[in-house]
Amino acid sequence: MPTPSLPWWMAETTSSAPVVVILTPPQGGNLGVCSTCRVQNPITYFYADFHRTDRTDPLSHWTVTPLSNGKVALRNGMGYQNYLEYAAGLYDGLDGGMMEHNSVAPGAEWTVVDLHNGRYALQAVNGKYLGYCDGCVGSYGQFYAAQHIVQQATVNFTAPLAQAGTQFSVTCAPVAPNACQAPTFAPTPTPPLPSWVIQAKSSSHFTVILTPPQGGNLGLCSTCRVQNPITYFYADFHRTDRSDPLSHWTITPLSNGKVALRNGMGYQNYLEYAAGLYDGLDGGMMEHNSIAPGAEWTVVDLHNGRYALQAVNGKYLGYCDGCVGSYGQFYAAQHIAQQATVNFTDPMAQIGTQFSVTCAPVPGNDCQMTA
Repeated sequence: MPTPSLPWWMAETTSSAPVVVILTPPQGGNLGVCSTCRVQNPITYFYADFHRTDRTDPLSHWTVTPLSNGKVALRNGMGYQNYLEYAAGLYDGLDGGMMEHNSVAPGAEWTVVDLHNGRYALQAVNGKYLGYCDGCVGSYGQFYAAQHIVQQATVNFTAPLAQAGTQFSVTCAPVAPNACQAPTFAPTPTPPLPSWVIQAKSSSHFTVILTPPQGGNLGLCSTCRVQNPITYFYADFHRTDRSDPLSHWTITPLSNGKVALRNGMGYQNYLEYAAGLYDGLDGGMMEHNSIAPGAEWTVVDLHNGRYALQAVNGKYLGYCDGCVGSYGQFYAAQHIAQQATVNFTDPMAQIGTQFSVTCAPVPGNDCQMTA
């Protein structure tokens, strides 16, 4: 976990104006107050949720108050001017975010964690993180549904680098006066190749296993063979046996900085991007035993111990459970439940694209990474 640090929007300012920001998770919808979700028990308080999409809506505006202990308090722009607080058991036993007090209570102190991906997480006093939790309504589902609490702000997350709903982009709210000044970032330099790709460049036999956080190694589905007109195979995440050659990928670094991945099965085909493979959904397949354009992948180091594979269409390969389209019966019959699809756009937020890379247990493997 990165060491918490003060971000740009908590920096000291000489202006007497407040710093007012908007916090948005990757799922969309800004963190805000649900004005129709008011409860009096015994004090009037409001739930926090992610319904707000209008950037001019004061219910999604948060005035930043840096505290002397390095934490921050966030005061909402609604009329009550209440602070965002951690509330134990708010949603039928599930901890949540609410606005109750117009002073900084202990539960209103948040530790800001810079995730070093352009986003930030808010850690509550219970050690867990605030995040977007769709449908976490407990047994009081009917009440919450009636109050339009569908995308709640809950405090039940423990791993912000892996749980996308905790990752907030922070932007300046369009209000005056506002001392918020977003920094101008320099262009991102071309990232260096990961060490294991560099190692593979001087190897003739560098074989790895790629595993997403959901478990199951990226591999070839040998029962999912299609002949149309050439025999090809789907890629999926069924393989859990590290000795299974169907989950072994020999890395071939290419002169353009990309890599090709050749499967360990008898056909020795390369992993390719295939447009419309799953009823219009792009996927990963093995068709050719030479490197076609679709078999060239850009390796992206996510700086969290994992890597993403970007296809020629600009999107990322990932674990997509149940993406079966209208041909669901066919895919189910072929045991394609955890497909390898290429429909992801944000590898830092979509954890199914984040692969740990380890050495395959095969004789003569030049791979020397620690599993």
